[in-house]
Amino acid sequence: MTQTPQNTADRRFERKSNEEVKYETLTSAKYEWNNNWISVERRRATPKDGKPNTFIALSRGYYSREGSPKTKTSVTLPDSKEVRDFVAEKLMGLS
Repeated sequence: MTQTPQNTADRRFERKSNEEVKYETLTSAKYEWNNNWISVERRRATPKDGKPNTFIALSRGYYSREGSPKTKTSVTLPDSKEVRDFVAEKLMGLS
Protein backbone atom coordinates (compact mmCIF):
# COMPACT_ATOMS: atom_id res chain seq x y z
CA MET A 1 0.00 0.00 0.00
CA THR A 2 1.39 3.39 -0.95
CA GLN A 3 1.10 6.37 1.28
CA THR A 4 -0.06 9.70 -0.09
CA PRO A 5 2.34 12.52 0.83
CA GLN A 6 0.88 15.27 2.97
CA ASN A 7 0.04 18.44 1.07
CA THR A 8 1.96 21.13 2.97
CA ALA A 9 -0.06 23.85 1.23
CA ASP A 10 -3.29 22.58 2.85
CA ARG A 11 -3.46 24.29 6.24
CA ARG A 12 -7.05 23.30 7.14
CA PHE A 13 -5.85 20.70 9.63
CA GLU A 14 -3.05 22.66 11.25
CA ARG A 15 -3.36 22.61 15.06
CA LYS A 16 -3.69 25.91 16.81
CA SER A 17 -2.56 26.57 20.36
CA ASN A 18 -5.11 27.17 23.12
CA GLU A 19 -4.14 30.85 23.10
CA GLU A 20 -5.33 31.12 19.50
CA VAL A 21 -8.65 29.31 20.01
CA LYS A 22 -11.29 29.80 22.72
CA TYR A 23 -13.29 26.65 23.55
CA GLU A 24 -16.71 26.87 25.16
CA THR A 25 -19.07 24.06 26.26
CA LEU A 26 -22.64 24.92 25.28
CA THR A 27 -24.43 21.77 26.55
CA SER A 28 -23.18 18.62 28.22
CA ALA A 29 -24.49 15.25 29.43
CA LYS A 30 -22.57 12.45 31.15
CA TYR A 31 -23.48 8.81 31.76
CA GLU A 32 -21.54 6.90 34.42
CA TRP A 33 -21.28 3.18 35.15
CA ASN A 34 -18.88 1.31 37.43
CA ASN A 35 -15.65 3.33 37.17
CA ASN A 36 -16.35 4.54 33.59
CA TRP A 37 -18.13 7.44 31.92
CA ILE A 38 -19.20 8.70 28.52
CA SER A 39 -19.81 12.37 27.76
CA VAL A 40 -21.72 14.07 24.95
CA GLU A 41 -21.11 17.79 24.55
CA ARG A 42 -21.96 20.54 22.10
CA ARG A 43 -18.94 22.84 21.98
CA ARG A 44 -17.86 25.99 20.19
CA ALA A 45 -14.32 26.76 19.05
CA THR A 46 -13.67 30.41 18.26
CA PRO A 47 -10.30 31.31 16.74
CA LYS A 48 -9.02 34.81 17.49
CA ASP A 49 -9.09 35.72 13.82
CA GLY A 50 -11.91 33.56 12.47
CA LYS A 51 -15.48 32.38 12.46
CA PRO A 52 -16.81 30.26 15.38
CA ASN A 53 -17.27 26.54 14.72
CA THR A 54 -19.83 24.48 16.66
CA PHE A 55 -19.27 20.72 16.95
CA ILE A 56 -20.33 17.63 18.92
CA ALA A 57 -17.69 15.99 21.14
CA LEU A 58 -18.08 12.39 22.33
CA SER A 59 -15.63 11.27 25.02
CA ARG A 60 -15.15 8.05 26.98
CA GLY A 61 -13.07 7.66 30.07
CA TYR A 62 -12.66 6.41 33.60
CA TYR A 63 -11.95 7.72 37.09
CA SER A 64 -8.41 7.44 38.48
CA ARG A 65 -7.74 6.01 41.93
CA GLU A 66 -7.69 9.60 43.18
CA GLY A 67 -11.16 10.12 41.68
CA SER A 68 -10.23 12.49 38.86
CA PRO A 69 -11.74 11.85 35.41
CA LYS A 70 -9.33 10.57 32.75
CA THR A 71 -10.27 10.60 29.06
CA LYS A 72 -9.36 7.44 27.13
CA THR A 73 -10.70 8.40 23.71
CA SER A 74 -12.78 11.06 22.01
CA VAL A 75 -14.22 11.96 18.65
CA THR A 76 -15.66 15.18 17.27
CA LEU A 77 -18.47 15.40 14.75
CA PRO A 78 -19.91 18.29 12.76
CA ASP A 79 -22.92 19.86 14.46
CA SER A 80 -25.34 19.27 11.60
CA LYS A 81 -28.83 17.77 11.69
CA GLU A 82 -27.88 15.20 9.05
CA VAL A 83 -24.94 13.87 11.09
CA ARG A 84 -26.95 13.81 14.36
CA ASP A 85 -29.85 12.00 12.64
CA PHE A 86 -27.49 9.45 11.06
CA VAL A 87 -25.74 8.65 14.36
CA ALA A 88 -29.04 8.44 16.29
CA GLU A 89 -30.60 6.18 13.65
CA LYS A 90 -27.60 3.82 13.60
CA LEU A 91 -27.40 3.65 17.40
CA MET A 92 -31.11 2.90 17.71
CA GLY A 93 -30.77 0.17 15.06
CA LEU A 94 -28.19 -1.75 17.12
CA SER A 95 -30.82 -3.40 19.34
